[in-house]
Amino acid sequence: MGEGAGNNEDRAGNLVSTASNFIKERNAVRWADKLKSDEFVKGELKLNGLSGYALTEHTNYKFFEKFVELKKLNRLKACEKTEASTFAVWRELGFGNINTWDDLINAADTDAFKLYQRYADASDSRAIRNMVMDNKPVPVLSSDTSWTERFARLVSWKVNGRAEEYAMISLGFDRFPPATLEANNNGRTFLLFWLLKNENSLGASEQSAKDILKKLMEFDRLSPTDMNILKNEDSLREAHHRTKILFKSLLKHPNLSQADIENSEKYRYLYSLIKTRSSDEYMSTLVNRLTPRF
Repeated sequence: MGEGAGNNEDRAGNLVSTASNFIKERNAVRWADKLKSDEFVKGELKLNGLSGYALTEHTNYKFFEKFVELKKLNRLKACEKTEASTFAVWRELGFGNINTWDDLINAADTDAFKLYQRYADASDSRAIRNMVMDNKPVPVLSSDTSWTERFARLVSWKVNGRAEEYAMISLGFDRFPPATLEANNNGRTFLLFWLLKNENSLGASEQSAKDILKKLMEFDRLSPTDMNILKNEDSLREAHHRTKILFKSLLKHPNLSQADIENSEKYRYLYSLIKTRSSDEYMSTLVNRLTPRF
């Protein structure tokens, strides 16, 4: 009799606990939909004033985590509706203060970083669609873009197989003179993407955001001498040729010959990003300049 009563009490307790958890789950969704503040939700879940272990081990902390993630998703949906810039979303997701490689690499495993990647990919797809269907210009990565967001964007381009042509347009290669591309770091940004896309030292099993960021860090920390050695590797010869054709296509003008394009300041700057020209190439350019045109 006593044992049966005890079992009934246990079942009743479990039912109460299940009902309480269900209500808290529903509330987390409702609060996220209304974009309630973190402080408000902590108060409702009796988490105010807690920190560290006391906070994360509290029985209600999992509901607070659910609220935070749902609120981020809702904000992301709002950003998609207004076509907010990736820069705005980067800050909205809490990455505005990241300024070290360690912090950036550690962030790669977070749900917020994955949300940014998803938004950046959707933003790129929308830009390509608008360019093709409505002839709208592609938004250019601005000089205000932090280096941390630049690298996060390169991860997105690598993971989603974005073409070099799209990277060139997104970095303003078709609009800005060499001095601007150098000053706003878009030239170097392209070089790092080009190496990431063509250097092929990442194995098939090393394609996670964290692995790609580590490879970018390796490229970024090369000395100028080591960078020149890397980008002139024989293994990149075919990639040089393909990209050289893309540069010429980007600068195409009906009144310019191929020789004129190769002699232009902009072409020389773009090509120097991915390759330090050999003496043979300099001699070829010199011959082109000295050869009379009829």
